[in-house]
Amino acid sequence: MGADPLSSCTTTTGVIVIVDFTAFHNGNPWDGTVQRGCAASAVSGDQAMVAAGFTPAGDVHDGPAFVCRINGDPSDSQDPCVDTPPANASWSYWHGDVHTDTWTYSASGFMSYCPPPGSVEAWVFSGSPDAGPGGRPSQPPSAFAATAPGPPAADPCDGSSGGSTPLGGGTTSGSSGAPAGSGTPNPAAASGPVNPAGPAPSTSTTTTTAPARGSGGAASDPGSGPTGSASSHPAGHAPAASGSATDPRVVDVSPASIVRPRSAGSPWPLVGGLAVALVVVVVGTLTAVRSRRRPGEG
Repeated sequence: MGADPLSSCTTTTGVIVIVDFTAFHNGNPWDGTVQRGCAASAVSGDQAMVAAGFTPAGDVHDGPAFVCRINGDPSDSQDPCVDTPPANASWSYWHGDVHTDTWTYSASGFMSYCPPPGSVEAWVFSGSPDAGPGGRPSQPPSAFAATAPGPPAADPCDGSSGGSTPLGGGTTSGSSGAPAGSGTPNPAAASGPVNPAGPAPSTSTTTTTAPARGSGGAASDPGSGPTGSASSHPAGHAPAASGSATDPRVVDVSPASIVRPRSAGSPWPLVGGLAVALVVVVVGTLTAVRSRRRPGEG
């Protein structure tokens, strides 16, 4: 799946999407990184995620509206994604306000929320060693936001959830039937490793606390979580250094960095190549046979 060029996002257009993968991939090149992509145009959180180069997947119980995996994480062995993931082993969804430089836990599902142009969306797995206080990203929105100035642009949300819904504490909408955007755990109650580097500066975090999850998969009901779901995460994930020991390494997702499966394409080039090779073999054989004949034969 491709990604919009990062240059497509400006201070007034597009949406930056970041995904904190520091809870996964210990020992491979992506370990200790936060990936950042650009959605040049999106009117919902799911559109923004896909346009930015990420692949979300739901669980069997809740469907695609409840994010269980992003780019294949957690793996099948960590969570089969059959039932609603528990609060301490699920993705949380955050909205970054670039004007106040704060994060707010999503009060809407990612299919119903419209991110304002120039904003930042974040996904953090509960228990990530890089997570900040309450499970929010460890760095403020300004650390990831687009910096290129953009022209005045109309708001594609036009009064929808991105512009009118108060960015309060996160809840699920399972009881109302509206799609849930992620695992929507209670960030303050999420278990897992605590960021050893300490909390992010107070000027870059909100004090809003998300209430417990609703009937779409209550965190207080152990029976609603998946059997065999990852309740703890791989240990030994120290954040990779970028500018300091406390900051994770940020990797920009671009069209060139997306690995695409090779297309089977047309078989005719292969058939043509085999035909040419066969002709060469036949001609070579005939030449060899003729050269071995004695003079006067044939």
